Amino acid sequence: MRIPLLIAFLLLSLSTAWAQPVNDDCAGIIDLGVLPEACPDNIYTNVGATASDIGFSNIPDCFNGGSVNRDVWFSFSLPADITDVTISLLGADDGTNGSIQNPQIALYRGACAFDNLAYLGLCTSGAAGSTTVSLDAVGLSPNTTYFIRINDYTASAAPNAGDFRLCVEEFIPDINMGDEDATTACFGTLYDSGGPDGDYGSNEAITFTIAPGTSFQCLEITLADFQLENNFDFLNFYEGTDLSGPLIASFTGSSNGPIQIQTSATAVTILLDSDGSVNQPGFELSWNCSSLPCSGSTFDNPTLISGLPFEENGFTTCEQAATFTESPCITESDFLNGEELIFAYEVTDPSQCVTIELTGEDQGTGLIVLDAPANDPAANCLGFGPTGIINGLEFPEAGTYFIVVANGTGCTDFGMSITPSDCSLTPSLANALCNPLNGCIGLDGLPSIFNFSPGFEDVQIMNDVNNGCWGGVGQTGFYWFTIEAQQDGPFGFIVQAAVPEEASDIDFNVWGPLDKDLVCNDQEAAIELIETTQPIRSSYAGGADPTGLVSINPVNGLPVTDVYDCESEAPELNDDFVTTIDAQQGEVYVVLINDWGGDILSGSISVDWSPTDPAILAPIPPILVTNDTAICSGQSVQLQVEASVDEITWLGDTSTLSCTNCFNPVASPLETTTYRAVVEAVCYTDT
Repeated sequence: MRIPLLIAFLLLSLSTAWAQPVNDDCAGIIDLGVLPEACPDNIYTNVGATASDIGFSNIPDCFNGGSVNRDVWFSFSLPADITDVTISLLGADDGTNGSIQNPQIALYRGACAFDNLAYLGLCTSGAAGSTTVSLDAVGLSPNTTYFIRINDYTASAAPNAGDFRLCVEEFIPDINMGDEDATTACFGTLYDSGGPDGDYGSNEAITFTIAPGTSFQCLEITLADFQLENNFDFLNFYEGTDLSGPLIASFTGSSNGPIQIQTSATAVTILLDSDGSVNQPGFELSWNCSSLPCSGSTFDNPTLISGLPFEENGFTTCEQAATFTESPCITESDFLNGEELIFAYEVTDPSQCVTIELTGEDQGTGLIVLDAPANDPAANCLGFGPTGIINGLEFPEAGTYFIVVANGTGCTDFGMSITPSDCSLTPSLANALCNPLNGCIGLDGLPSIFNFSPGFEDVQIMNDVNNGCWGGVGQTGFYWFTIEAQQDGPFGFIVQAAVPEEASDIDFNVWGPLDKDLVCNDQEAAIELIETTQPIRSSYAGGADPTGLVSINPVNGLPVTDVYDCESEAPELNDDFVTTIDAQQGEVYVVLINDWGGDILSGSISVDWSPTDPAILAPIPPILVTNDTAICSGQSVQLQVEASVDEITWLGDTSTLSCTNCFNPVASPLETTTYRAVVEAVCYTDT
């Protein structure tokens, strides 16, 4: 009795596993109806299909391998006013059988009877590994039934059969911006308003939305090329059906190759924004839907890096995709507009600073370092290298950090090295306020070299508000630093690029005097003061010339008495320098340096302190407010250290302290205990 039951079970299982689709042969065809209609979301399959016996021998000429082993059939007809259609197949990962791969489509006319189907020579095959394919059929006859043959191709014994969606829509010819506002098509080509042969117009602000009408996982856009007036005309891509969504990419100037853009959003809106002057040939792009997840390098799928030193060549952003352009580093990160390669760097020793440097990259390539994905509201910018190098990068703690490399006009090959180095000054205004550069004058009197990470345009410079005599903000990030005078006397400096052969074009402003309690304990008020008041000193030096605060010009030996020196209408009076400041003990001065042209590729500047009395910039000793104290075992006491810096680390057994990096921990010792702490300033350490 048991044996027949087992046999019956096996037969039932085999029958179920090899169940054929209802449209396995033309006789069981699935009729899609009269088109065009909205694309249905039905899922079909060719799993279990067999080769059709329809009484003719002509295999479609584009079917790879000359085989129709797993073909299925569909039919449709056209109304009287439609003659051109696009047949689109999109693999369905959300079906029960997984997505079809290497799909193939062929079109027939006639009748589903022996030897009565005529192959029309319209056929297409998906590329190896693809799950989508599209066929344009132009010049068909209205009121006529057509037959679609779907098959998969495999070069081995294993089939690539699977599930898919099928859509037949009215053929959409190439679109020029301005002719249509939007499309629901899954495939298409878009040109600027001038079309493939003309220039776009002046003062245009034209949008076009791609919102495919069928399910997909990734919308892939290929920007074949673009020629736009550099820095005046822009091509922007936004997620969603309007301009309020996240900016994915933004292009200006000209491309050096095709650029891929990918998003999992259900729609993308494209904006062409031109000014009133020069017109250029514009752009050409195409798009398609994919049933697979976006394949470009992403924060979820990064290239992994661990261990130092790291040095490797052979990286490329080519065939990746542009997936984001907004980051917490800086809004003017033009290089992020292109295809990016994202690395995940595992930091095990946060006390070890590193220098990250690209090699062999194309011009316009840059990198940023984040502590979380760019779209995470909590993400912070740790480093910004618009010229392909970040010096002395410091990580706040162990963990995973992201390095993003991109080029704003196309893709690029590159190598990358990560090597241990001295730590840099993080030149944001908030960081600089309570971290003065006191103690930076060495016994040898030589200039101090600072490895600055540019990109900290964290305060807006506005004309007639806080610009000093700057005529413009410049093109790169800001370098902020402060000093706290330790006695009365002259404060000054001479600044230029640390590498003599590098151009610099440095601008600077100085604000003050500020109170040290304000800059350490009420930074919002200090920043507001910088944002709303004019500096007390302002100047710049074009080219590679030095600039700064001096009493005697180091170039021509003449006295310097002016406080602003940027008068372009009287260049003969300009000597690039302004006079020193008569500082009083305890006063804090805030200095903003701007590498206007972005020419300091090394990220390093040299600051000569010779115009300053060394005693003014002496190290600032921390003050121990809570001295030796007697308490009973189990009681607590609050320790208190006052310092003009914001970095402190308590040492030794800290299990009885309420915190290990604050200036006022509560101590609850069980026995007589000595607590020690290290106060770290930019140029000195005090224990």
